[in-house]
Amino acid sequence: MPTSPRKMLTIVVESAIERRIVAELESGGVKGFTSVEARGFGDHGQREGDWDQSRSVRIETICDATTAVELAQRLLDRWGKDYAMVVWLSDVEVLRGSKFEKR
Repeated sequence: MPTSPRKMLTIVVESAIERRIVAELESGGVKGFTSVEARGFGDHGQREGDWDQSRSVRIETICDATTAVELAQRLLDRWGKDYAMVVWLSDVEVLRGSKFEKR
């Protein structure tokens, strides 16, 4: 079965700005995303998710490399200084590559 190379952009961020992050992804041309609650520990302490100000989400989208890098930089520039945020890119091979082309 043929596969297509893409980038997966993963963002772990405070849930307070989830809608803003999603809006940035949509304006950047991605076709979809997945968002799930996340818990963990890092520079901003323990994020247990047991109250609204302690909730984090993990948002992932798959797109072409150029779009992924541009979005990652835009998100970090706009939100990275003021919110607990970690962003990373991963190489992935997808089936039905046309599903992940820019809008």
